[in-house]
Amino acid sequence: MRQALAIALAHLSRRAALVPALALAVLFSALPGATGVTHAAAAPLKAVIIVGPTHDLTASNLQSGETLALLAESYGMDVRRVFHPKATWANVLANIQGANLVAYLGHGNGWPSPYGPFQEKTKNGFGLNPYEGAGKNTVEYYGANKIRNNVVLAPKAIVLLNHLCYSAGNGEGDDIPTWSIAHQRVDNFAAGFLYVGAKAVFAYRSGSVATVINQLFTTDKTIEGIFKTTESWSGWNGTDPRKLDSARMPGNVNFLDPHATKGFERAVSGDLDLTADSWRSSPAGGSGSGGSVAPPTADTTPPSVPQDLSGTPLGYRRISLVWQPSTDNSGGEIKYQIFRNGTKIAATTNAFFTDRPAYAGTYKYKVRAKDVAGNKSAFSTVVSAQAIKGELTGALAPDTTSPSVPQGLTAESLGYRRVGLSWQPSSDDRPGTIRYRVFRNGVRIATVTTASFTDRPDLAGTYKYKVRAVDVAGNKSDFSVVVQGAAVKGPL
Repeated sequence: MRQALAIALAHLSRRAALVPALALAVLFSALPGATGVTHAAAAPLKAVIIVGPTHDLTASNLQSGETLALLAESYGMDVRRVFHPKATWANVLANIQGANLVAYLGHGNGWPSPYGPFQEKTKNGFGLNPYEGAGKNTVEYYGANKIRNNVVLAPKAIVLLNHLCYSAGNGEGDDIPTWSIAHQRVDNFAAGFLYVGAKAVFAYRSGSVATVINQLFTTDKTIEGIFKTTESWSGWNGTDPRKLDSARMPGNVNFLDPHATKGFERAVSGDLDLTADSWRSSPAGGSGSGGSVAPPTADTTPPSVPQDLSGTPLGYRRISLVWQPSTDNSGGEIKYQIFRNGTKIAATTNAFFTDRPAYAGTYKYKVRAKDVAGNKSAFSTVVSAQAIKGELTGALAPDTTSPSVPQGLTAESLGYRRVGLSWQPSSDDRPGTIRYRVFRNGVRIATVTTASFTDRPDLAGTYKYKVRAVDVAGNKSDFSVVVQGAAVKGPL
């Protein structure tokens, strides 16, 4: 096998110069039998190596991905390469099902980050080609929710995240975050993969994950032992390592090993006691889509209960309902079910709703939250509100005063066709949630309850933005000043 691998590597080097001397050294040192432990599964374990478009780093990531693929093949794995420019979501799904090992190199779109709000349609997953043949500067993100809803890994699967921003704790630049921010980033990025069957998620923002593959096949170490392996690159720092319980996937552990000066570049999440021997003896993914692989553990945790529900009469049988948003362990979209006098009347993803009963009178309202898995929270407190037949009078006089105009609107270019908008919150003479309508080139593109919004136009270019505020009675402020924002195609 050593001779066959040498021939393959020599051919690869002559063809595309993809494997540097250091990678060759890792591959040869990692051959079966290097430390006396060999893999002898009846069916080959399945590895999927995914390399997404990464702008100027695409070539080096393709090189690193091929190095990992050759290393996995040297141990007899059934290796699937899903490489740029064919690293599409469809091709990932066609290969990843039932995988025992998944390695991803590409862009990391995690949270917390400057690009709010938090959601997992695009965050904490893969950055891929939107179509086969797309350029290295065109990235489509498929987040943790896409993974949860479409992927099933083999039991005890291992995931390797390499060169991704946010996945190991550090963000995009050189600034080192607090422990709290770093932990959230690691926990969030690992959660989707753990949900679909992974037992461990290694995140190395720099260096190589090749040693992890080597250790999985040549030792009987635990995941923690593999993570603590000392080497000249990507190795154990031991400066201030901390094990922190996962908030996203209870029962799992996030283990962060920061560098004294470089910050959070290494982390592992999951079952730290899983051994390499146990992983090697797990059911092989084989050549199909996973076959009898067990489905992921069901999400049985309900969202938090909606708080501070209030009902405000608006006149003409309208009642404004407002509450504080719920949170959920999955990070997915939350829907709210609204009940009037015990009967469900509506569902919405907003933390507000305007009801208009057919008759005037006093009504009782309650709200509960529902997550993407169908788990329902307990009901909020019950509030009573009056539907007035006509115009409000006296203490319930109609609200005809508009909220203040949003001030200080700014538009910041964030790269990759993202424009960050922010402004000062508006005020209003009546209590209740103020909503902001965001306009791009005169067309409304979003309604938010926060004084910020990140826009991502389909095309690069310069756009004009303005914002107005709307109160619970529907009164609209004047528009803010108009500002221009540049959607830049690639990095700044």
